[in-house]
Amino acid sequence: RDGLPGLHGSDFGAIVAAMSTQTPEKVVRTQVRCRRRPGRRACVGLIQAVINSEEHIRWQCPSCGDNGLISGWQRTPWDMRRVGLLH
Repeated sequence: RDGLPGLHGSDFGAIVAAMSTQTPEKVVRTQVRCRRRPGRRACVGLIQAVINSEEHIRWQCPSCGDNGLISGWQRTPWDMRRVGLLH
């Protein structure tokens, strides 16, 4: 499985949930564990992320270097900005 992206849909959702209420342009160390398995061993890193000026979430694992960009996360079930506004 080496070479396949380390994160999957539920992992992206966890990153969005962790980041959606954060201040844009602020790098945050989330509690989301990296799911990559370099050398067939679980990465021990925690994902760092930032919401950029275009409202994309750029994430990376400082331990293994895996990284990516999440767009279109607004109004998904993981967008926590609306939590508390429903009642």
